[in-house]
Amino acid sequence: MKNHKETEAAYQQIKACAGNDDVKEIVSKFMSREQTYQSLLMSVKQSEDKYDHLKAQCTEKEEYLHSLQIEYDNKKEAGFVDPRQADRNLAHELKQYEDDNQAETEYKRLSQEMEHLQAHL
Repeated sequence: MKNHKETEAAYQQIKACAGNDDVKEIVSKFMSREQTYQSLLMSVKQSEDKYDHLKAQCTEKEEYLHSLQIEYDNKKEAGFVDPRQADRNLAHELKQYEDDNQAETEYKRLSQEMEHLQAHL
């Protein structure tokens, strides 16, 4: 009898909170909410797993980047020249050579012109 009173009291409390006296509807709402809760737990778990995976990927890529930086620094210390910098240096030297060659050509032309003028004097 005591169990029946406790069950009846619990039912009356649920009925008051739910605002409904239909037991089937109350159970249906409870089950629906339980399913929603389980679905949310599953979604949270999937999101946590995805976060952990992405965090691990990020750490892996940071370590790879760090190893590349160390490799580049070691090559630089050993005299390695960045190919882009080597191209810039080569272009600068080529421009300097062309300027020097142009200056030499101009010098020869002026020297010939001067010899020609002196010959006519």
